[in-house]
Amino acid sequence: MTGGMATPPMGPQLGLQGWFWAAPPAVALDAEGRGAALCALADALGLLRLGAPLAGPTPGGARGLSLLSASHCAWATGPGWSCFTVFSCAGHRAGALERGGAALLGPGVWRWAPRGPVGGAGPSWRPTLTGWRSCWAHPDPDALLELLRGGFAATDQRAHRFAPHGLTWAGLATDRALVLHTWPEHGLLTVDLDGEAPDALDAAAVGAGARPVVEAPDGPAA
Repeated sequence: MTGGMATPPMGPQLGLQGWFWAAPPAVALDAEGRGAALCALADALGLLRLGAPLAGPTPGGARGLSLLSASHCAWATGPGWSCFTVFSCAGHRAGALERGGAALLGPGVWRWAPRGPVGGAGPSWRPTLTGWRSCWAHPDPDALLELLRGGFAATDQRAHRFAPHGLTWAGLATDRALVLHTWPEHGLLTVDLDGEAPDALDAAAVGAGARPVVEAPDGPAA
């Protein structure tokens, strides 16, 4: 990694993330069932779904994601396991997320998961169950989003611009998924990457003059 910082600057608290893991899955995850599960998770959060989910097969499983009115949810499956990840800016809905995820997948884990360096000299990214998360400071977050999006070979993609500001772009490929969201009011871009190491994105962000930051660590209680 090229973007590690000994003392990463602290950014604002931007949201919560819930992880749900089941092996074997508690529900049948055929193509129709996966879409229904995404919709049920969004409904449990009380969030508006923004367009149809992105979904596709992977070697030995499947992957998909859906944009929500307060960020996104994603899923991945493999032989005998299933993982749903939900990111929400609406932290007070943690209880609804836990109940909805448990109904779909059985017991799950709801946890505060800030983006950015874990601390000390090291990578610019924080690992998740299926990928990586990061947060970058840049004077033009939208321009940084376009740069990182352009280097991702998506087979399907979605975008949504929020009012009064903020842009979310999501891309899906056979073996990976990428979600980028701008926070112009904070001069930040957040990144969620599933399915591959983030070295190329790290190098591109650092080359564009972005600085890795860590979100404020004190998230709402589950």
